[in-house]
Amino acid sequence: MEDLAEYWTDHPGVFMTPHSPRMVIERSRLADSPTDAEPGSVRTVWAPTGAGKTTLLGRWALEGSAGNRALVCLNLSEASTDSPSLEALVSYATYRAIQAIERNEPLFEQPVRRDPRIPRDWSVLDLEKPFTLIIDDVHTITNRRDRDWLLSLARNPKAPVRLRLAGHYSPFSPSIEGLLPETAELRAQDLAFTSPEIAQYFLRMGIVLTPDQLCVVTERTMGWPIAINLLSHLLRSVDNRDRFLSSFDHDEHALGDFLVSQLLESLPTETTDFLLSTAVAEKLTTSFAVHLSGRQDAGELLHRLVYLNLARELQTPQGELFSYHPILKGYLGAHLRKHSHSAALESHSRAQGWYVANGQPKLALKHALKAQQIGSIRALLDDQGISILCSGSATIVERAVSYLHEARAGTATTHTLAAMLSVPFVMSSGFAQHHLDRASVTLDRAPLSIQVVHAGLSVFRSDTQHDVAEALSRLEAASNRFLPGLLGSGADDKLVIDTVIFGDIARGWALAKQSNWTAASELLRSAALDARLASQQWLSLLALDLHAQCEQQLSNWHELHAIEDQVSTVLRTTDYSTNLVALQAQLGWATSRFQRCQAVDSHDLDDIRMTRAATNEPKIDVPAAILQSLIRLDGTENPRDVFDTLDDQLRANGRHHPLTLALASCRYIDLSLHLRGATEARDALRFLADVLGQDSLEAVVATAMLSEGVPRQRELETALELQLKRKALANNPATSVYGWLLLSKWANQSGRTSIADARVNQALNDSRPLRLRRPFLASDGVGARLVAERVGRLGPLEEYGHSIVRAYECLQASGNDLEPVGVLTRKEHEILRELPRHQSVSTIASNQQLSPNTIKTHLRSIYQKLGVSGRAEAVAAASEHGLL
Repeated sequence: MEDLAEYWTDHPGVFMTPHSPRMVIERSRLADSPTDAEPGSVRTVWAPTGAGKTTLLGRWALEGSAGNRALVCLNLSEASTDSPSLEALVSYATYRAIQAIERNEPLFEQPVRRDPRIPRDWSVLDLEKPFTLIIDDVHTITNRRDRDWLLSLARNPKAPVRLRLAGHYSPFSPSIEGLLPETAELRAQDLAFTSPEIAQYFLRMGIVLTPDQLCVVTERTMGWPIAINLLSHLLRSVDNRDRFLSSFDHDEHALGDFLVSQLLESLPTETTDFLLSTAVAEKLTTSFAVHLSGRQDAGELLHRLVYLNLARELQTPQGELFSYHPILKGYLGAHLRKHSHSAALESHSRAQGWYVANGQPKLALKHALKAQQIGSIRALLDDQGISILCSGSATIVERAVSYLHEARAGTATTHTLAAMLSVPFVMSSGFAQHHLDRASVTLDRAPLSIQVVHAGLSVFRSDTQHDVAEALSRLEAASNRFLPGLLGSGADDKLVIDTVIFGDIARGWALAKQSNWTAASELLRSAALDARLASQQWLSLLALDLHAQCEQQLSNWHELHAIEDQVSTVLRTTDYSTNLVALQAQLGWATSRFQRCQAVDSHDLDDIRMTRAATNEPKIDVPAAILQSLIRLDGTENPRDVFDTLDDQLRANGRHHPLTLALASCRYIDLSLHLRGATEARDALRFLADVLGQDSLEAVVATAMLSEGVPRQRELETALELQLKRKALANNPATSVYGWLLLSKWANQSGRTSIADARVNQALNDSRPLRLRRPFLASDGVGARLVAERVGRLGPLEEYGHSIVRAYECLQASGNDLEPVGVLTRKEHEILRELPRHQSVSTIASNQQLSPNTIKTHLRSIYQKLGVSGRAEAVAAASEHGLL
């Protein structure tokens, strides 16, 4: 929590300051009614851009803060990619609100440094006095942890919170929405202005409409607030209102474009030019607007645009901050590119220069790309490319590198960064080696930081001990040149820190390559901590991933569990769209959840498989596909087809993915035996032993599984128990749990109750550090039933044993303890969730901010994938497969 005061200062838009709109229209039907004022009430607003959600939330906020009641307002669309978790944001803002009330200070001022830090054990659930929590743009919540926390807050009967949520659509699936307490829901049609409200609005603007004109306005705008606002400005300047009103369509998107184009024509030329020159910026200060437009009266123009409701104003410690309405900004950008391409390039070039001067390299690189300035892109990558990538923003670096290579303007820096983008798979990537070789040609002219990173990447690429030693020697030489060269150079501190940490990670992995796992683990643990303190997600995930591999080699399962928790924390704030390190961490986290019998978000696995970076890297794509097959096995009554797919996947890719083979090994052998017979199962065992080793614990347990009922069973039982007690080499921590459960079953069947009890306890002990419940549910839940028979006499393992029995009961009741992994894309799944609400295609298009034709195309694809011919059948099929 200690960095949240700084986050508040740097991202003031996240913590909304509610304000009364300039012109208030009586809409008592939308008021936060007294019946909804009690703690525990939930109100939601789902509508597209321009429907008036934010204005309505502002009114509710002002009502909610009356009487000095605690009020927290968050706007998630303003959150950055490295934003803290939703729980952290809400907790910090709520704590500050309570402190402000106690000090009798204004609720919405920026924090000062004297503010106390939040106590470590403080929680919003500890509050006794009711408070109001308003969150705008909740549709931007994409990670499970934030969704689960918000759901738990809404459902917690002890939480004294009045919850108000708004967004384009609900972040919860319909089945999860049913878990919310009774909710008052508003949609776009509820927010639409009625004829009397439209008449009142225009009258306040000094426009008197005839009954016929009011009827036309109501019909054509459909009560869409942003359209009514734009139209009111235009009607004051046209000569013939009737002719003008008949000239535009009632399709929302066409209407918006038409009204904006008409508005630009009606504005003074100087105002239009100002709009077009400043529309390239995400946020505007007065000085930034002066820089972009060249006008010294930019502040006056911005306030005029705020008065016209074409811009928004936010007060920050640095001064006033302005932004344009998203619909207006999108149109202005398209208009500028279409009518004056050179002017658009010039505006982006000015923005790039401003962001460089003000220390915002990511935004500078973004605008340099839009300005198509090869020299500026090169300079930014030389100076800041490593730090931008290490912060987790791999997407913008990948775009910049690709642009320069396509323009045949590559350098040692771009080729080194290209290889860096393939981490953590650089050691097996021919793509990475190609770029490292290209970089070597002109490496002596590259920045010293790039030379250090290049040497570190060579360590990852090394295969033999000689190669490792040689690469380490190059790394030390480059580091020795790098650090002294910083003296008096004015080098960026963040670049220095990132380069040093990456060098330490490479040294740690060199120790691992030399089988010095303990020393490697210590160095990588230290590097991960340094990266976390530097708030560099990419470096942190890389160090944690390699550290986890070391702990797995050392069989330190408790430490591995702690690392997985750290990974999950970092992943909440990381964009992994083209970030291979984050994709690898996301896959590892999904695998851990699978083994714990926790829900795996199907979209996460789809993202991993569908991402362009993943499709170029089989080391991510293949394990994700195998994990999907393992999950499907739990959700089908006829596993034969899924098992056939799994068998093909393992046979084709198991040698290249031994850890994934180990993950599937016990389930694979068990199903081979039951679905294909002993001969096929023995063949699968030979493949397993050939890949993982005859002495691996996976091969030993699998051999025992195929020996049940044979004369040598007791002999094999003794041998397996000896291997388990000796902690034989295991490629997956769940394998020993499978082994102890198999031994427990044999002892139980032969009446050796006390031995069976001891072995069940040993299975629980091996399972508990990583919460590996999956082995207990395999083979029709044999392990879970063994635990259930001993509930009440498990001692300190009692609570954990109960959790396993509950997981088994859940699986028996639902047929699947995990969310289904479907073939639908994310957008198709969003549209599928709209179908049970009996909405028209145009309404769905409005909700999704797409054209009706695009929605129809998605619907045809959904019907085809589900094997149905219409909406009703699609809803029924989706419900049957758990997609809703």
